[in-house]
Amino acid sequence: MLSLLPPAWLHPASFTCPLPAVEEWDALERIWEYGLNAIHADASQHPLLVAEPAYSTTTQRERMAELLFESFRAPAMYLARSPVLSAFSMGRSSAVVVDIGACGTRVTPVHDGYILNSECRMRCLALQPRCGVDALRC
Repeated sequence: MLSLLPPAWLHPASFTCPLPAVEEWDALERIWEYGLNAIHADASQHPLLVAEPAYSTTTQRERMAELLFESFRAPAMYLARSPVLSAFSMGRSSAVVVDIGACGTRVTPVHDGYILNSECRMRCLALQPRCGVDALRC
């Protein structure tokens, strides 16, 4: 007989969500260097805009700024949260941004260009084994 309930392995509690964190900073530096070389841009001559996940930590942000200023000698930089950029790309300063990815779904409210962190929701329904890391509680 076919059960109407989802199998136990499909229950959201059985999945873990990856934290959006950089672990290999040397690899990130090489990727940025490759990208800048590919477009023939000198980072020391241009301000940089970097999109970051909504859930990045202060430590991650500080490390990213350190990398941009010290390794690339950027004259200026701005770290923008990706849900805010998504809202702006649609001509809105306030929106509810839904990000559906391989490892889960994130719903992020944006009001006047700021993320309302207390209202963030993340659901891990990914069926891919590569997504298993510590659970994120928003």
